[in-house]
Amino acid sequence: MRASRAFSSVTRSVFAHAPPSLDHVCIVCKDVRKSITFYERVLGARHLYKDDPNFGVDPAFLQIGSAQVALLPLAAGQTQIRDHNGAHFAMTCKDANDFATIKASLSSDLAAHGTNAHVQFEDYGRQLSLFFSDLDDNILEITHWKTS
Repeated sequence: MRASRAFSSVTRSVFAHAPPSLDHVCIVCKDVRKSITFYERVLGARHLYKDDPNFGVDPAFLQIGSAQVALLPLAAGQTQIRDHNGAHFAMTCKDANDFATIKASLSSDLAAHGTNAHVQFEDYGRQLSLFFSDLDDNILEITHWKTS
């Protein structure tokens, strides 16, 4: 039987007394400007730092609720997210009625903004999820955690 060794680091000790929070999620897109418009109109994102030459468009930082999303241009040979079981990002919808409203209208909202209107609903028991794509087929999720 191998003896276990406790792992410790300076980073771990700093995080123990000052827990980190997620800063941002980064996704790639073919046309950053079109994607900014999509996220603003469909998800109500706010474009941060738009006048900053280092963060205005390459990358573009958006705020959706308390989360930030960085949009970067797709580099040659780079591929996008294609499977919701892999890398994707999720936004929480805390209210069950709001989630039901989004579920009923998301497909038509997406179609109205020129993207794939397919929405995949999953009921995981304690969690409900809506998976859909942005303009570049990056996978997004809106999730609701049941409280009872």
